[in-house]
Amino acid sequence: MIVHLFNMLVLTFLVLATPLVNADTTAPSHACNRPGKASEIKTQPDADKFNDAVSKYRSCIEEFIRQQEEAIKNHHRALSQATTDWNDFVTNNMKQ
Repeated sequence: MIVHLFNMLVLTFLVLATPLVNADTTAPSHACNRPGKASEIKTQPDADKFNDAVSKYRSCIEEFIRQQEEAIKNHHRALSQATTDWNDFVTNNMKQ
């Protein structure tokens, strides 16, 4: 019984630790173009151009954040499904 419990603990550790080993450790970064400095604005056309660039930059950053939040949701769904699969296996296949 103690050996069986120990084996279960080892299996649980391996299942939970494996994603950490296989996890993608590189974080994505955005490819948004940052506008110049507001202090460089000299004319109204420069101001209009700057405001347009700021708007595009903000939209790009917001889209990047949206995409990353969606990826987080997908990772959580995968994690939850893996946990459910493991629990189902232990419940239904580990009984002697």
